[in-house]
Amino acid sequence: MADDGAQQEGALEQLIDRMRDSGLRPDARGIADALWLSRWLPPSGEPAAGAGTPEPVQGGAPSPTGLERTVSAIDGSESFAGGRDTTTAALRMASPQGTEGRVDEDQPTQLVRVPTATAFSGLLPLQRALRPLQRYRPPTPPRRRELDENATADVSARCGLVVPVFRGVHRRETTMQLLMDVSSSTVVWEQLLEELRQVCEQIGAFRDVHVHFLYDTNPQYAPYADAGTGSVAGPGPAHVTGLSVGARPPTGHPGRLPPLRPADQLRDPTGRRLTLVVSDCAGPLWRSGRAQQLLYHWARVAPIAVVQPLPQRMWGRTHLPARPGTLTRRAGGDALGVAGWGFRPRRAQDRPGRGSSSVAVPVLSPTRPALGAWARLVAGPAVAVPGSAAAWVYADHPGARAGSGGAASSDPAALLDAFNSAASPAAQQLVVYFSAVPLALPVMQLVQRAMLPQTGPAELAEVLLGGVLTRATEDDGAADGGPWYTFRPGVGELLLRRLGRGEAALILKHCSRYVEHHFGRRARNFPALAAAYLAGSVPADETDSAVAAAGADEALPPVSQVPQSFAHVARQVLFRFQPRPPAEPRPVPDSAGADPTPVWRQRVDQALGQWRRDRLVSHLLQAVQLLRDPPEPAPDSRAELADVLITLWDVTHDPRALAEAEEAAVAAVAAVPGPYTSYVRGRVDRRRGDDHLAAGRAAEAGRAFADADARLAEAVTGLLAALQGGSGDPRAAQDAVLEHTDVLERRARLGDDPGAPGRALGELTGLRQSWPPGRQVPAAVLSRRARLLLDLAAAGPAGRADAQMAVAELEAAARTLDGPALVPVLFDLARAYERVEGVTSEAALDVLYRALRAAAGSDAVEADCRRRLARSLRARWDAGGDRSELARAEENVAIAQNATRGTPEHPVLLTEWGDILVERVLAEAADPAEAARAAGEAVRVLREALRETRESDPALPGRRVLFGHALHLRYTHGGALTDLYEAEWVLGLAARQAVNADDHTTAAKAWLEHGDVQRLLSGRMESAAASYLHAADAALESTAPDAAVLAARAHHLRGEILEAVAGRPEALDAYRAAWEQWRVAGTANGPQAALTRRRILELERSDRGDAPGSHEGGLQ
Repeated sequence: MADDGAQQEGALEQLIDRMRDSGLRPDARGIADALWLSRWLPPSGEPAAGAGTPEPVQGGAPSPTGLERTVSAIDGSESFAGGRDTTTAALRMASPQGTEGRVDEDQPTQLVRVPTATAFSGLLPLQRALRPLQRYRPPTPPRRRELDENATADVSARCGLVVPVFRGVHRRETTMQLLMDVSSSTVVWEQLLEELRQVCEQIGAFRDVHVHFLYDTNPQYAPYADAGTGSVAGPGPAHVTGLSVGARPPTGHPGRLPPLRPADQLRDPTGRRLTLVVSDCAGPLWRSGRAQQLLYHWARVAPIAVVQPLPQRMWGRTHLPARPGTLTRRAGGDALGVAGWGFRPRRAQDRPGRGSSSVAVPVLSPTRPALGAWARLVAGPAVAVPGSAAAWVYADHPGARAGSGGAASSDPAALLDAFNSAASPAAQQLVVYFSAVPLALPVMQLVQRAMLPQTGPAELAEVLLGGVLTRATEDDGAADGGPWYTFRPGVGELLLRRLGRGEAALILKHCSRYVEHHFGRRARNFPALAAAYLAGSVPADETDSAVAAAGADEALPPVSQVPQSFAHVARQVLFRFQPRPPAEPRPVPDSAGADPTPVWRQRVDQALGQWRRDRLVSHLLQAVQLLRDPPEPAPDSRAELADVLITLWDVTHDPRALAEAEEAAVAAVAAVPGPYTSYVRGRVDRRRGDDHLAAGRAAEAGRAFADADARLAEAVTGLLAALQGGSGDPRAAQDAVLEHTDVLERRARLGDDPGAPGRALGELTGLRQSWPPGRQVPAAVLSRRARLLLDLAAAGPAGRADAQMAVAELEAAARTLDGPALVPVLFDLARAYERVEGVTSEAALDVLYRALRAAAGSDAVEADCRRRLARSLRARWDAGGDRSELARAEENVAIAQNATRGTPEHPVLLTEWGDILVERVLAEAADPAEAARAAGEAVRVLREALRETRESDPALPGRRVLFGHALHLRYTHGGALTDLYEAEWVLGLAARQAVNADDHTTAAKAWLEHGDVQRLLSGRMESAAASYLHAADAALESTAPDAAVLAARAHHLRGEILEAVAGRPEALDAYRAAWEQWRVAGTANGPQAALTRRRILELERSDRGDAPGSHEGGLQ
């Protein structure tokens, strides 16, 4: 026993010594990780990685060691922890569109949403640091005043007269605005901005928190073109700084600008608005000096600070160089700009020159101490903050001179040495970790948060700006999980040498643990591909059927929109430890000179058969390799190669696969013109059009689709003629017609050929009539023809007849399918029944329940079935159905939303659930307990939907209106008065946001609900009347069909209030305006219009003193 203890103690000492020699910290966590890894390390006698390529054992495949299994888990070939769980999924990134990437072996993938890592190590410390801002009070007198009863009684008693005394009402009136300049680094710091917004909203110090993006509308500087968009904002209205603010630049549309307004409109001289500018101060706005001029004008009247995410030692190299010193709050200062602030630089040479009009703007690092010190200084307790930093800005702040930086060294070792000499130890360790992962910003943030949780934005900035990385994509890459970066040539290989085998596995371990802990719990996600690696093969259509059944309009973005997986980056780690498999030998004739063509043909067919069965890209690659170099040139081998390459491009979106397919198709058409080669060339043209369309090149896409239309029409004509003559291949004709139908539908959506759907319907009808007798027409043909019949069906009896034909076609198609593949057909069948019988169709409801049964076992497809079922049940309730249908709709949408957590669809489903719950409150008037339950649940669900909705989402104002309505209903069913106050705030915010977005219909609904809430609050009748007037004005600006009805309701409700607070003349004007809108809406004979007419007649009779009924015929 003593010997065993001594041996264990010696082994532990050796482990600590080796960790120190390797540069690892031998603390408790490091030793625990090393001991965990030791379970999967090979014995010391086995060859180490990098010592050479291990020779395979004769007589069988080499058995991978435990560490090889662990390291290969980074690439996804086996699950981590030594392969104990063979059903785990490897998460992969999708490479940015348009970038080159090698086609490599892959597995079936499905798009999933991975939680984005936080920019800060924790938000609670920041909330505590900024909590002193709750004590901040604007120096201007409060705008609201109320009667002070005690002071009035006291003064009146002393004076002998009634002397009213008023006092200011100190409500929470301070707002926070967060600004970020639009530049190439906007997407890098956007997560930091979003978390700052969340912190400011949750500390309870502000009435509202706004986020704005800063644009330069002066065409002299063209900053937006510098941001990689290639377009320049036009000149805006004349104002002091020439800058404008707006929403975030639209993702995926770099040339499009959001609506802008002058930035000076946000300048608040009352001190009720605090401003934080989040920027690295390196963009074009700072280079031109316009941003500094904006800071100067704003800092003179209100508190403002710059949050600088770069490390402090880099601040001096930005366009806003901060100087160390002490920020002070002047005695008797009013906390407004230069009237209340002071700054004493640490060095005399950092003071501004005499006679210069300058202002010191605080520059803060995004850390708890810096933000907390600024908050204490703004709110009042602190009078000086030593060790702070500020930058001098001037009214005519000059722009930066064009520098001529020296050329960067191309030697990777020199680049890495330069980085290490200036970077912090944490940044040096972080860049080593990045060598083992794809260099997409969300993945880099994930690795940072998992491996070095104590670090923040500064360390990430050191890596991004340290000279070892370059930007791989010009745009923000949001659609592909970007932006993407790449190491400078040779740097990545050097960093991989510093990456230990254990560290590579630890990155996977900690990142996996982080993702598992936060999966489905964050509103912000980025797209990744989950590849299932099993011991044998993977079911062929498991993912494809689920995605197809989910519906093209409501499912997650299809995998085809995400061009490449990220495995080729992570395999750099794997290739350090494992050799590549040998290439397939080319078949050669035997010694007797036998023809190798049959063997070659058999191997091609075998590879393609394995692809259809297993859906493994390696089989496609094998077929491509064989078809590229046949033993003897065959007339149709080029066409077959192009066909297989098109399939390969559909899976991988490698641009080289499409280019080679086009080259092979052109050669095939030239060599053997005919229907098949025209079909293959048309398929290539269609994919080229899809590629242009995904990149936003609509004109090029239209030309490519036109070429595909012409070539596929030629192929379809020839193949159908052969089929009608009895010599054609039905399957080839089916493929050509369906491919042509896809192209025609795309041309119709682009507006290039409005008659394209009719042509597609004619070809499908011809294919159906030409199908060989006695053989079942495929379900794909029947369902596609039925879908076109529904899309082209007109209103009235003729349309109903087309819908009945679609029902027959879809019923026939459904009889040949089962499982998830049946679900899309049943969705179309339910739509056809609703077209024939109306929304209350029992047959449509039965079909949707049948689809739900068919989707069993696939969570995504089942969730989509329940969502459609809930919508159908809600429509039946709206058409006069039973309350039980509304209850079933609630049950189905509640189950569906559970399956979509962590996806962009989740807040949408939560909103639909909340809308159904609100309707249940109104439907359960006879059951107060059930109505109160539904109201409380609606508030909870809609609050969660708002929490998961981004500020830039155009659906946010509408969701806030629904949430405010739910709060109103909860108050009326036993809620607290705080529900009304929260509803008032939310509805006002929704109305203002809708007006800014030119959504006048939503603004009108928000103001209407806002007025209803104001009427329930004591002493708010005049405010309610003002809200109704805003609602009427917004409705008149709207072009929605119900705009006139909204305006009429708003005027009528305003008239009811004016009768009580303003008198009959004003009320009569409001009622007459309401009556005019009822007539415009065509509902002058409705019950609501009758109430308006009755009030008009009664007020007119009261003014004239007439008898009741004497002038009823005068109002028409």
